[in-house]
Amino acid sequence: MKAAVASLALLAFTAPCVALDVAAFDEQQQQILAKIEEIQARDGQYSPALVDELERLIQIFRENEDHARALVVIERALQVVRANSGLYSLDQVPLLRQRLESEEAIGDDTAVWDHEQELLTLARRHPDDPEAVPVLRDMADRQMDDVGRYLDFTETPSRVTQGCYYQEWPTAGEGNCRSGSRTTVVQGMVADADRNYADAIAVLLRNEAYSSDELHALEMDLVRGAELVRDQYGRDGKAGSGTNPGKEDVPVPLVPWTSMAELREPWRSRMEPIMALADWQLPYESDGTPEHDFLQENEPRDTRFRAPYYRGRQSLRRLYAYEVAASSPALARATAIVQIADWDLLFSSNGLASDGYALALHMLEDARVDAAAIAQLFAPDLPVVLPSFEPSPLAHDETSAATGHIDVEFAITKYGHARDIEIRDAANATEAAQDDLVFLLKSSRFRPRLTQGRFVDSSPILVRYYLN
Repeated sequence: MKAAVASLALLAFTAPCVALDVAAFDEQQQQILAKIEEIQARDGQYSPALVDELERLIQIFRENEDHARALVVIERALQVVRANSGLYSLDQVPLLRQRLESEEAIGDDTAVWDHEQELLTLARRHPDDPEAVPVLRDMADRQMDDVGRYLDFTETPSRVTQGCYYQEWPTAGEGNCRSGSRTTVVQGMVADADRNYADAIAVLLRNEAYSSDELHALEMDLVRGAELVRDQYGRDGKAGSGTNPGKEDVPVPLVPWTSMAELREPWRSRMEPIMALADWQLPYESDGTPEHDFLQENEPRDTRFRAPYYRGRQSLRRLYAYEVAASSPALARATAIVQIADWDLLFSSNGLASDGYALALHMLEDARVDAAAIAQLFAPDLPVVLPSFEPSPLAHDETSAATGHIDVEFAITKYGHARDIEIRDAANATEAAQDDLVFLLKSSRFRPRLTQGRFVDSSPILVRYYLN
């Protein structure tokens, strides 16, 4: 390590300002090295006091994009941490994250994959420790980021080949890992991400962290995975092109399926965390209550874990239970019911959705919630486009200036369809832009609007749609 550090002095730069920076950098570096030698001579080569000095040195190398030398020092720091805290301590996570980032900067795809798996393995050794949650979620977020890039055709991330995701039942390094079905890749990567999200959720549930923002966000990550599959592939299902898929339609399951799927690896490990969450004992209402009847929909065994509808509803149902466990106010619990009803409507389960909206309204009225809060939920100025957890395509993008607008009038049926669409006015908007807006409205699903205390077909609503 000392030889690597000393070699920096041999670097030549022509710009005077750069040379000055390097001189200052060398001096700081030598001070750290002297401190390291002092600690080692006094306390031994595995002294815990070494970690701070080694981390200072790592930071210098990383800030100067000298990732090769940073990796050398990271390995030394890991030795010290493991000697003091154990081979499988979560204390080493910050160093492992830095190692991963430096390997990404160098472009060592194989090392990145291997060390991601090492981080996941480490986190799973601590199923009761909340410190494992950020690791599991970060790894899942990385997987979903790659899914996004892959779906956008912008690139084929290295993860696709490193994890052999072109194979439906992949074993890394075996079979054809460089070509195959794009659908299989998305299916496998979403399944892996969902497993990590589910593992993180389970850690928080073991700690009864029902009020945790992290817990709620992780459940929504699972819902977004189900929604992504619905959005990308749902229109190829039985419902037919141009319509919303039904809840039983599984054109692309969230896991591949055979009669022995639950016993096969690695899919068994991908499914088990989801299966465990679905049966987790949570504080739902007792049998016979309207809440229980709405929440506990029958889930067919053959589609319970592979259909996007059921997977998403399981998460949304747990979100309601968390509100109950946290003794949340009626508005929070009713909003959770509305989110489930929105999901039902998105999959054309119209009757169940109507029951959910009516139940939520009843809960709010019983609790005498302010009328303005009820109106904001069921009759806001800007109609709620489903899925409600994503940014509304009708909302004005405040980050960029509007180049024009279209005033459009339409009604919303009690089952969330737009009808009687009419362009009322347009400023600096082409015919094509107006046609696109009409298509958006026709192909979208909306939350039904409350009219005089009932969920019926609404009166026409005027919306100004801004062009950016």
